[in-house]
Amino acid sequence: MIEALTDLLVTTRPDQVLRVAVDGPDAAGKTTLADELARSVTRLGRPVVP
Repeated sequence: MIEALTDLLVTTRPDQVLRVAVDGPDAAGKTTLADELARSVTRLGRPVVP
């Protein structure tokens, strides 16, 4: 799942700023998902601002 989301994020408008929001109920793992995505996207060379 993380790989699929990362591929989508890295290839979507690579020349522009892309804002991503993670929403859901309390204790659903939003922060964990956002952190994992940020690490994965950064590894592929796209900058991330938390």
